[in-house]
Amino acid sequence: MARKAGIASILSHGRHSIEQRIKAGRKGEFERLQLLCPAKPSVFHIYINPQHFSIWAGSCVAKGFKPGESMIIQRIPTGIPKFDELLEGGFPTNSMMLLVGYPGAGKTTFAAQFVFNGAIRHRARGVYVCFAETKETFLRNMLRFGWDFERLEQEGLVAILDLSVTREAGLQKNLDKIMETMASLNASRLVVDSFSAVSMGLKEPIDIRVMVHLLYKFLKKANCVSILVIDQPWGSLSIGEGVSEFLADGIIHLETYFDRDEMFRRRLRILKMRGTNHAKLPCAYDITSQGFVILSTEGRKPGKRTRRKTTKKTSEMPAYAKSSDPELPGDQNEVL
Repeated sequence: MARKAGIASILSHGRHSIEQRIKAGRKGEFERLQLLCPAKPSVFHIYINPQHFSIWAGSCVAKGFKPGESMIIQRIPTGIPKFDELLEGGFPTNSMMLLVGYPGAGKTTFAAQFVFNGAIRHRARGVYVCFAETKETFLRNMLRFGWDFERLEQEGLVAILDLSVTREAGLQKNLDKIMETMASLNASRLVVDSFSAVSMGLKEPIDIRVMVHLLYKFLKKANCVSILVIDQPWGSLSIGEGVSEFLADGIIHLETYFDRDEMFRRRLRILKMRGTNHAKLPCAYDITSQGFVILSTEGRKPGKRTRRKTTKKTSEMPAYAKSSDPELPGDQNEVL
């Protein structure tokens, strides 16, 4: 007991003190240490080997644990078939995700499935904020997958906010409404669909950046997993306004394209996920009657060598380039 108290005393001096003791050859006293933060039920471990040292420190108490255990990051499962396997089990707790994609890529389906699965499987409360479509439209479209959000709302597990895109004067009012709903519901999951619509109400780029920083700080204080939906225009290579990409803990990119047989396809790429050894290859997915489903991982497996084919491969064509509608961007002969 005295030994644990001594370790707790060392932790109170911060990370630098611990690192100095390890460098001095006193790492043994930390190998059986578990950090338990009383502010929330998340458990953190110290991970130590000769090449690497990692620690989470804060308002903690010390507690012993079995040797050989490594750092554990608590994760929130999405419940989307085969998707959590790509992320070591799900999104990290208290993280902000950007869900970027073209029109028709399934952004709303993905985000809604995350909130619905949380409520049904884990009794996790969630807030879904509609900016791009009305609440009635959202509820009707989700019933196609058998997701009765109206019932969940009546049970107090989900709140659906139907907010309008406003100018700067009304932006703060919308943010206050989201904060109040999150607090009253004690929600742990949040979706803003879409964040692009929110930023449309701001004229200057600097105003958008200030809003992103404020929203990021609010989401971190809310201690929730949030998904900000980002609308990517056809033909655009940009995935954000230049700030949220760096602040976000994770970025998921949803693409649509036509293959060489002119079949409409969808694929997902994980561009960023902090604290996670995520999948590096793109994954094919589809929108079925059950919702968003990962089909397979594209490309060769790591470590497996394949001979380079000499036959000419037909380039994949983005979905917008195949349209005969003259109002849509992209020439019909344009390829990726």
